[in-house]
Amino acid sequence: MLMGGLGDGGTPSRVKGLAGMLSFTGLCLIVVFIDEFYLNRLTPTGAQLLPPPFSEWDLKILILINRGLASNRLDGPLWILTHLGSTLFWLFLSALLWLSGRRSDGILLASAVILGGLLFLPLKVFLPRARPFYLAPVRLLEVEGGSSFPSGHAKNAFSAAAVLGTTWKRRLILYPLAFTVSVSRIYLGVHWPSDVLVGALLGWIIGSATVKFRERILGMFNSLFEWMGW
Repeated sequence: MLMGGLGDGGTPSRVKGLAGMLSFTGLCLIVVFIDEFYLNRLTPTGAQLLPPPFSEWDLKILILINRGLASNRLDGPLWILTHLGSTLFWLFLSALLWLSGRRSDGILLASAVILGGLLFLPLKVFLPRARPFYLAPVRLLEVEGGSSFPSGHAKNAFSAAAVLGTTWKRRLILYPLAFTVSVSRIYLGVHWPSDVLVGALLGWIIGSATVKFRERILGMFNSLFEWMGW
């Protein structure tokens, strides 16, 4: 492992490594800011993406889940579970995995969440869609801003399931959890079913791609840590 030395142009390697780590941390913070604050201010109130009859089926499934499954016993648990799809939660879990010694899992999970956040930004901006409570008679349990399409919570949950679900035992926990988080977005009245479907599919693709290229991703970070002398 490299403990010191000079990089290109005489720059100490540890300084270069520290700059890289700070850049990665800064990227995490930027994604969180965009996801939690900036996008929430971009709130379309009348835009609908799907033409008939797809929009009609979207509405029927929405009402079926939002009103048909309505129960006071489900309200609290699903309100709690829905927050397990937030970007902050999964980045926090990435940090915990890192600190607990599962560095590879922490790096891959954070990479998938950040990549997903960056890829979702243009979708949220250029494909604005009003949330269901602006256009449909939903039973509203949560108020959120921003464009409805696609679901970032579903994306995060399925990305995490794909990255961390490396054994059947883990998959039997993570995929039902991801499914429940996704359905909770419809149940709470903040997403259309198509938002959740697309978010879950893209999240799974992003997570699977992260696993496929895990050696390259981990190799990049290992090189960074060697520069830092870790």
